[in-house]
Amino acid sequence: MAEATAAAISEDEPKGGLIGWFSIGILMVMTILSYLDRGIIALMVDPIKADLHLTDVQFSLIQGFAFALFYALSSVPMGWLADRFSRRWVVYFGVTGWSIATMLCGMAQSYWQLFAARFAVGMGEATLSPSSYAIVGDLFPKRRLTFAIGVLAGGIAIGGGLSLAIGGFVMKWAEGMGGLWGFKPWQVTFLVVGAPGILIAPLIFLIPRPKRALPTAQEAAALAAAPGYGAWLRANAFYITTISIGVGLHAILAYAVAGWAPAYLGRHFGYDAAKIGSTLGLVQGVAGFAGFVGGGWLVDWLHNTGMRDAHYRYFVVNCIALTVVGVIAFTVIESAPVVLLMIGMIHIMLPFTSPAIAHIQVSTPQRFRARTIAIFMVVLNLIGMITGPSIVAIFTEKVYGGAEHVGLGIATTYAIFGPASAIVLLIGLRAGRKAIAANGAG
Repeated sequence: MAEATAAAISEDEPKGGLIGWFSIGILMVMTILSYLDRGIIALMVDPIKADLHLTDVQFSLIQGFAFALFYALSSVPMGWLADRFSRRWVVYFGVTGWSIATMLCGMAQSYWQLFAARFAVGMGEATLSPSSYAIVGDLFPKRRLTFAIGVLAGGIAIGGGLSLAIGGFVMKWAEGMGGLWGFKPWQVTFLVVGAPGILIAPLIFLIPRPKRALPTAQEAAALAAAPGYGAWLRANAFYITTISIGVGLHAILAYAVAGWAPAYLGRHFGYDAAKIGSTLGLVQGVAGFAGFVGGGWLVDWLHNTGMRDAHYRYFVVNCIALTVVGVIAFTVIESAPVVLLMIGMIHIMLPFTSPAIAHIQVSTPQRFRARTIAIFMVVLNLIGMITGPSIVAIFTEKVYGGAEHVGLGIATTYAIFGPASAIVLLIGLRAGRKAIAANGAG
């Protein structure tokens, strides 16, 4: 009865169009900026370790745990704000805040100062995902949603690639200057990368507020009779749990290679920061963007041909393929160009945001989307961001005995967590189908 009542609530399907794609363009710029600010630290592993006297494990806590903990803790409150207040203002304050925090990373003089600054970056960036994906859900019809989100999420790949390319360029320039204003080259890099966000943040107000028709008396009565968020969440707890944990395990693979592939190229093949930026940055940006957009298109096509669980099937196949490629790339191959080619293959397969977010969009009533995405992002990032960088460091130092074995650390991570992700997603497959059907999208 509750499902029928909820289905009776009419929601005019959005059209997308020029306004939708213009809005995605602005949100994509901010997504690029967010992944540039969060990811650039991966290029500066050894300089930061040397100046602050850190181990790989300590660095992994700054890179992953410090950022992810506050990102996760802030995501649900930010989703709550995005469901109730102007999503544009939430994003504006978030972009401004994380940009200032990135600059504070460049002023850090100790482990704990850098740790605290990364905390603040995480809190600011927690505003973007719930709000931006909810905005896209307001602007595009369900049949085109995965592709639209895939284009937006392509900013993740571009931002990750730019973090290496720009970081390598700025690091080389700063090293040539011997630092600047008394700051070390890695500190200058944080300052230069963080500053533009303060100017970019106001662009969010160019996105028009989505038009939401006022409900008729009958629709208002149906809405009042529909279950509240707590009741809906309890009814769909198994679905939300399995998709969040399954995709979170998949995210470990993404953060493992993003966090430690630069160090692997430097330690194993002798690449310097500039060469890592120009090669790995290009590979990561191009391949990752192709994966986000191509994966989004493929899942939409499969979904529209009748495969309602296409999002899940896409993940399961990817997890198995990633396990094989990841293990081979970081253990068997001794040619740097071939390793870069295989890292490109990994980045084509890695994108997890667009299918997962699209699945949540089509399975969740509109009025609950930002909060549900926020809960998903909390679990996803607690698992992926914290475990991905740290588990590689633990395997490298504690299991294999030294920094030179970082490749084995990455490969072991893929061998364990790729199959684990596939298993959890298969367990939740039926619950995902039921959630889509209950929301009238099946």
